[in-house]
Amino acid sequence: MERLRMTWTVAGFFVFYFFLLQLANDWQYRSMLDGGDPWKTFRYRLITIPLTMLPYYLYYRWQVPLLLKNKLGRFLLSVLLFIVLFDIYLHLTDWLAGNALSPSGMPGKYPMLTWKNYHFPRQSLHFTFINLFALAGFAYFLNRWEAERIIRRLKEQQLQLQLDYLKAQLHPHFFFNTLNNIYSLALYQSEKTAPMVDKLSQLMRYIVYNGKENRVPLQKEIEFLQNFVQLENIRHDNSSLISFTVQGDVRGICIPPLLFMPIMENGFKHGLNVIHNPWMEAGMLIENNEIIFEVKNSHTQSTPPGDSGIGLENLRQRLELLYPNKHTILVQQTAHQFEVNLTLMLS
Repeated sequence: MERLRMTWTVAGFFVFYFFLLQLANDWQYRSMLDGGDPWKTFRYRLITIPLTMLPYYLYYRWQVPLLLKNKLGRFLLSVLLFIVLFDIYLHLTDWLAGNALSPSGMPGKYPMLTWKNYHFPRQSLHFTFINLFALAGFAYFLNRWEAERIIRRLKEQQLQLQLDYLKAQLHPHFFFNTLNNIYSLALYQSEKTAPMVDKLSQLMRYIVYNGKENRVPLQKEIEFLQNFVQLENIRHDNSSLISFTVQGDVRGICIPPLLFMPIMENGFKHGLNVIHNPWMEAGMLIENNEIIFEVKNSHTQSTPPGDSGIGLENLRQRLELLYPNKHTILVQQTAHQFEVNLTLMLS
């Protein structure tokens, strides 16, 4: 597809530059030579311009790449050879066009080329050099454009590989922690085991089917977080420990999936495992084309400073890839409270 698009780009340039532009440029001059007959001028150019385009295309196809590959000596020698052969070629095209347009039985406008009537140059050299420089510049532009396109595609592939890797780390991490909780309940034959398995299946369905998408509606992500909260409520059997509120209009907003879960999971991990007065508060605010997500939880000195786990570290890397220069993430820690604040700029 890209090669076909490039071919049409080159063809369009040749038609515009060597046919339309030059036809308009020398229309008045040729009309004077042809006795003020614009139709004869047009017929003449219909013959000569396609013939003239051929050597220029060969130059573009075979000689310009020498310049792009920094083979300057070979390129300059090939240009000199091109100028000599091209001048002879122009004489031949003039002879062919002159005979084709002359009435039957009359000699052509240009006699057959011989060494006696040959004169150099047939076309002003500065005009030839302008065309050669134009083709070299056009080829250089396309070469740079193609190189930048390849680099951009490689960067996109690398970005996707990094995101896939981070997601692959995130999913087992969450799944492992939850299974540990269910395993602990199953050991004591707790009645909470079955509801937790059911709620976990709903969460994993979202992770499997929506987690692989590049973007999901924000409303779905919020529902996932709400199910996550309900799962923790079942585990702790005390819904007053956890609060999660959402304010603002979520319609029409899409975000990468599982973006907020590491912050929420980190709050559960450290906030609800505190022996005395465990609690966790989460809130999301959507306004002014921004999403502000904040999680606060109880905290003890037993947690090493700055210990935010694999989840938050992966989140930092994902944000750098997905929202470069369009996000802020702040982590604050005191003796009794841990707080994470994430702001996403949507445009």
